[in-house]
Amino acid sequence: MVKLLDQTLLPAEEVYLEITDYREIMTAIKELKVRGAPAIGVAGAYGLVLGARQILAKNKTSFLSKLHQIAIAICGTRPTARNLFWAIERMENVAVMGKNVEEIKTALLKEAKKIHNEEADATIELSKNGSALIKITPQY
Repeated sequence: MVKLLDQTLLPAEEVYLEITDYREIMTAIKELKVRGAPAIGVAGAYGLVLGARQILAKNKTSFLSKLHQIAIAICGTRPTARNLFWAIERMENVAVMGKNVEEIKTALLKEAKKIHNEEADATIELSKNGSALIKITPQY
C-alpha cells in the first residue's frame, strides 16, 4: 500500500489516500492529488512497484514486457513531467538487471524507497539553502 496526501484538499483538510493499485496512483497524478515534480516522480516509482506486484508472469521476459506497458501508462498521466519519466526510467533500468521475477520485484521496491529518500533529502537541503536567503522582519 502507498499512502499519499491528497493535495487538492489542502489547506482546508489533510486527507491521506491509501492506494493499492497502480491505476489509483495514475488517477491521483492525473487529478493533481500529487503535485510537485519530486512528489510526482516518487508516486510514479511506487506506482510501478504496485503494478509489478499485480503481474502474474513467471519468466523475466514476459514480466518485463508487462512492466513496460505499466510504465508507459504511468508516464502518460503527466506528459511533461520530467521527474516522472526519470523515476520510471530508473525503475525500469533496475528491473532489467534482476535475474528473475521475484528478485526484480524486491529490487523495484528498494529502488522506489531509494528515490523517495533521495528526493526527501534534496528537499531538506533545498529548504536549508533557501531559508538563508529569506529575511523575516518582525511586525510589532
